[in-house]
Amino acid sequence: RECVEFLIDQFPSLINSVYKHAVYKGETAVHMAIVAQDMGMLRKLVEAGADINGAHAIGSFFKKKEDGGTIYYGETPLHFAVCTGQTAMVRYLLRHGAHIDDVDGYGNNVFHLCIFYELDEMWNLLYSLGKTYDVEALVREKSKERPRCPVCH
Repeated sequence: RECVEFLIDQFPSLINSVYKHAVYKGETAVHMAIVAQDMGMLRKLVEAGADINGAHAIGSFFKKKEDGGTIYYGETPLHFAVCTGQTAMVRYLLRHGAHIDDVDGYGNNVFHLCIFYELDEMWNLLYSLGKTYDVEALVREKSKERPRCPVCH
């Protein structure tokens, strides 16, 4: 962690660097902080200007198992926080502008991911935090933009 903090302080341009290799393509330090369940590091990254919406982790590692992947957490940092059940991080990301309506390459948004992983409490949290959205329309319309969600359709 000290090494990461040093890099943030000394080389702030690296904050939004993404993996380019096919396996972890698109993953950022924000994704890694979420997977490590390190709220302090997430805060440090966001305060230093990390983009919480730009990068999508699309590497082969992050695909569904039937597509040759290892773990499927969606693509965005918010998707990762939802799939790993981290309510404090979800709240933090939404307070700092995370897009609740972003979809991944499978056409899934955070609500689809809650259904996929049977995360009822997370669904309720997202629904309560996202009352400004027409959730039913969001689930229905966003999945039309990309391949349909196999769980919902």
